[in-house]
Amino acid sequence: MLPTPPPTAAARSCNAVATAGRCGLAACLLLAMTACASLPAPTQREPTKAIAANAQTELGALTLHAVQQAAITTTATAATEAARSGLRPMPEASVALDARLTLISG
Repeated sequence: MLPTPPPTAAARSCNAVATAGRCGLAACLLLAMTACASLPAPTQREPTKAIAANAQTELGALTLHAVQQAAITTTATAATEAARSGLRPMPEASVALDARLTLISG
């Protein structure tokens, strides 16, 4: 077996850079894995309430009319409660834009 020559200065600096790179990569991976390790404790929040309907605006009048029509045509309690929701699906962009503009001008 032949003796191995001692490493040159360039080889030693390459090994140091590679070792530092591995340590940096390990530190980044460790930080990334622990970043989402736990969530903060849940806090008790005050319940929110809906804004009262206002028939003085155009959108408010339309909403009250829709709720009244739903109450007349629907006998199921669950459907009536759903009709009183402030959520209205707007499948067409033009309808959604009109609703937003009405809210802004209101």
